[in-house]
Amino acid sequence: MKGKHSFTHFDVTNNGQYICVTSDGFQFAHHVFTVSLNSEKTTTTTPTTTRSTTHAHKTTHTAPRPPTILSTEVQPTNYHYGDDVELICRVESNPPSDQLGWNMMTDPSRIPANINLVYGTDMVKVHIKHLTAENIEQYQCFVQNSFGSDFQTLSLHPPK
Repeated sequence: MKGKHSFTHFDVTNNGQYICVTSDGFQFAHHVFTVSLNSEKTTTTTPTTTRSTTHAHKTTHTAPRPPTILSTEVQPTNYHYGDDVELICRVESNPPSDQLGWNMMTDPSRIPANINLVYGTDMVKVHIKHLTAENIEQYQCFVQNSFGSDFQTLSLHPPK
């Protein structure tokens, strides 16, 4: 499978990490890549240090450190078989994470086809379309950067 992302009128506001995600219905794979445009106003340094940018607004930089999982949650909190359910993992990472995702804690051949990963800024979701008994399992959110890693396990329980 090939993917392509094109920028038109590329400028420093497009700098950042981009994640390409694919799934064959059984397994997930992703690749993180960084896009950076250097200009007189932007200085890009190595991934283990912060990037400083001159802007009109104030920017707060935190010291580089291992990533932290801030929260994991199930939405909606009261769900039934047949509902769409999301497992949400929010993280904090400086420098940005090299890896971010979810593992379903089961044999990879048992991963149902109704699961997709959705990535956002400092978060990743497992989207389960039409919840079935096959989806009732333990899931593990993981995040890693050049300073370390963190993980947290969440159990998806049968509906009441």
